[in-house]
Amino acid sequence: MFGWLKGRQAQEREFFASLMSAAAEGQARDSINRALDSLNAEILPLDSSIDFSVQASSEFIKILSWSCGISLSKCNDDEAFVQRIFSMVASDYISQKIGAQFESVSAVAILNTFGIENRDELAEIIDKFNEMVLNDSNTINAIGSVIKIWFEQPTNENFSKIQSLFRFCVANVKSQY
Repeated sequence: MFGWLKGRQAQEREFFASLMSAAAEGQARDSINRALDSLNAEILPLDSSIDFSVQASSEFIKILSWSCGISLSKCNDDEAFVQRIFSMVASDYISQKIGAQFESVSAVAILNTFGIENRDELAEIIDKFNEMVLNDSNTINAIGSVIKIWFEQPTNENFSKIQSLFRFCVANVKSQY
């Protein structure tokens, strides 16, 4: 409302800062789109950084689960837990890269990916994820590392590493909920 009270240099600095921020977000979106394109994922052009991050995270988890032979809707408790933890980690990476609010992205991504009928499990998954993060879980760190590497270098070899870790987690998890 009182923008005219600011000096011209301050207004120009704000303008250039907003341009730089928009350019950085655009580059981050392009990077994520290129990685997901390598998996034949279709990401719609969405204006909201939260909506884009939710869609990207959801598509990533759907493809990862499918590629490991695990259904989103017909899975056991261990598979469901691992899918949701991977979803939280992917949401964390994507939301940080895009500059979207992680809490919103992760919650909506889980509901978007696994269905609103699973909303009762959401708080429990968030609590388990937060507990693992606070305890500096090697599992969370490993998942985060392979996801980051793949998004930065989306090769078949790097995606195979994510698949291997996903399968390892499913085989070794002790049902958490």
